[in-house]
Amino acid sequence: MIWITGNKGLLGSYLESHLKMSGFTVVGTDRELDITYPDRIAEFVNGKKIAFIINCCGYTDMELAEENIETAFKINSTGVKNLALSAERSGAVLIHISTAGVFGGQSNSIYSEEDRADPITILGRSKLQGENYIRENLSKFYIIRTSWLFGNADCIVSKIEKMLNNQQKIEFNNDCFATPTYIKDLADMISMFIKNDSRRYGIYHFTNEGRTTLYGFAEKILENMKKFGRLSGKPELIPTVSSADQQVVVPRNGVISKDKVKKVLGIKIRSWEDALLDFMKQTLE
Repeated sequence: MIWITGNKGLLGSYLESHLKMSGFTVVGTDRELDITYPDRIAEFVNGKKIAFIINCCGYTDMELAEENIETAFKINSTGVKNLALSAERSGAVLIHISTAGVFGGQSNSIYSEEDRADPITILGRSKLQGENYIRENLSKFYIIRTSWLFGNADCIVSKIEKMLNNQQKIEFNNDCFATPTYIKDLADMISMFIKNDSRRYGIYHFTNEGRTTLYGFAEKILENMKKFGRLSGKPELIPTVSSADQQVVVPRNGVISKDKVKKVLGIKIRSWEDALLDFMKQTLE
């Protein structure tokens, strides 16, 4: 049995459907099971033969995390520790979704799994503490760092589409780089770890290939909207740069290396542009 936490979220909901279609027995929970309470986790897992726990539960809003520090750490750190301890007691493998935001982004190089994490945001710090709890308390785990997830009707792509159709001038950051990640491709990779039962535990990075800024991402979304005849206005994209006085200092470089996961699983990863086109074909045609 596979237990997915956060099964109503972007990745969790897709994973639940994806794994069930692949023939796995899956049980999903969301806010009705608060992972910050270990007794509730113990009550839930009692009597269940859970082989894998996939933790898609997380506090992921970077700006709100700066205002709600206690809540961010409670969910991203304490809750993760509770899941790790439960997995260790039951013998389950924990697959935990983390973020490229554990890196400070000051380097110009692509970050590997071996690079030192040095987060500069509350979100990144809370996520890193959760990772550390896993490594301290659990022997069988996969920590998967990713970024900029898209893939359903309420994701960042859909929100940018609405902006492009409803606003004339729109500002997007153009000096902070990362890589978008299609949840379908991420789910396929997670499924391979489960199906192969490789036991090559540890930290892995996964996004699609390439890099871009929010401005570059919006440009490509606009291009695809024109291609599919779904652009109703004539929006003007305006590139902006980061400012020292903005509410949250965003890491300038969030691009992570996928060499390790490609080698271990023997996979090829498509570009974020191809993945985006694939997603938008399904939603725009």
